[in-house]
Amino acid sequence: MSLVLALITCLDNRYQLLRGRRARFIPGWDTHGLPIELKVLQSLPEAERKGLGVVQLREKATEFATQTIESQKGQFKRYVVLG
Repeated sequence: MSLVLALITCLDNRYQLLRGRRARFIPGWDTHGLPIELKVLQSLPEAERKGLGVVQLREKATEFATQTIESQKGQFKRYVVLG
């Protein structure tokens, strides 16, 4: 869903620029209000979840965030939201 919103925002900004107006758009990534640690915990098997410390959880969250950002960057480039 966030990709669709990014596309709509991009198209609107381009339209405004073509009309000679100023438009500024800084793309970002929406976590839908949930902490990324929760998303990581949901993706792990229960046995691995129980033995996970705070530092390991944050490391896994960092890996997950990096992978997600790279994936979304690829999508944005494919749909010409980012140059």
